[in-house]
Amino acid sequence: MIITIFFTILFNPVFSHAQVSQSDSDKLIQTIKANPDDVTSKQKLAGLLFREKKYSEVIKLLKADADTLNRSGLALLAKSFAKTNDDENEKLIYERLIALNANDFEAYVALGNLHLNKKKFDEAIKNYRLSLGIKTKFKPALEGLFKSFKKTNNRYELRLVIQDLIKIAGEKIEYVSELCRINTLDGFHDVAVKSCNQAITMEPNIPENYLFKAYIDNTLGNTKNVVNSLNESVKRFPKVDFVLVSYAIVLYQQKSFSSAEKYFNKAVELNSNSFENQIGLALTGYENKNYEISLKAFKQACNLEPYKSIRELKRVVNALKFSATEAWKNKFDLVLDSCTPANFKKLSLEAREDLVNNKNINTPFMVPLTMDPNSKGPYQTYQNTKPGESIFRTKEEGDATNGSKTGSEESSSLPQSNGGNLVIPKINDSED
Repeated sequence: MIITIFFTILFNPVFSHAQVSQSDSDKLIQTIKANPDDVTSKQKLAGLLFREKKYSEVIKLLKADADTLNRSGLALLAKSFAKTNDDENEKLIYERLIALNANDFEAYVALGNLHLNKKKFDEAIKNYRLSLGIKTKFKPALEGLFKSFKKTNNRYELRLVIQDLIKIAGEKIEYVSELCRINTLDGFHDVAVKSCNQAITMEPNIPENYLFKAYIDNTLGNTKNVVNSLNESVKRFPKVDFVLVSYAIVLYQQKSFSSAEKYFNKAVELNSNSFENQIGLALTGYENKNYEISLKAFKQACNLEPYKSIRELKRVVNALKFSATEAWKNKFDLVLDSCTPANFKKLSLEAREDLVNNKNINTPFMVPLTMDPNSKGPYQTYQNTKPGESIFRTKEEGDATNGSKTGSEESSSLPQSNGGNLVIPKINDSED
């Protein structure tokens, strides 16, 4: 669905429904029949038809006269094209408006919105900037840049745009929350804490802001604050799966496996299609020797992200040689085999080892966990782990310098980096 900002002057129909009665409509129809070249009457009738949501009729009435329509008529035609998802003709009308008046800053924004909805971010940004070049601090253009830079994760430009928006529109929650997010991700801890606290005060029902604040404490090593903050977040947001997962990760890193499993299980009940939820439950189930739960979760994780699951499954299978019955080991072996895609099986043994250990090889189907700021999963990367070592490791393992453990001592854990990672979700966008 096309979402386009239309402005009062640019897009209001000439006549509202209240202004044009049925008799007026009949009069307009008769006038047009008597004089087919009466563009003014056509625009008036088109305004009434638009109010009645008869967009195709508006297009039929006005399209042939596009070269002679005034600005209001062209805007009405553009809006009708938008309502019928005719992107190309909508774009042509905006371009005509700009051709008629190169300083039409509203038309530039409308064209930018069209490009934004088609994910043509460079074109969208260009048109928003052209609008701002004509009318500095024009709010709809700045809002367009705000959305564009969020989508492209250009946090530097986004921060500047937010500052301008706050100057002209005030400290709205969407701006302050975004500052909480980007300042956290960029490591500006002091201003991030200030933004997050302000966002929580303004709107206490946005769970992401609590997690960003906890992430800062976690990065700074304030473990007690992290646990207390996430514990409160779980109480406030018991139905938000990524909040539960964040708390579960911290519990896991503290080797409170039973408590961690409880929260991972709740997260899976809320959202069974999340890889992070399933892999967390699989690993905690394994640690607690709840192999049935672990096995089921590993199967689900494999269905969601097979290549991300192989490494942990391989480690669990190896560890089970020393800590479980042959029957359970065989069951996990079967899951590992079914989890392994066909193209992986075709690789040489050495290439397989390289892949699961994430050596820097070029495999087009390798999709490792990354530092993607738009991911709802934990921030993690395989680049900081040694071959054979799991990224899912406890605090003690993360601080160790002697490589990974083997045999029965081998332990898997949730992601650990820079003092331990939390789930860092993106703030939900409403413009999609």
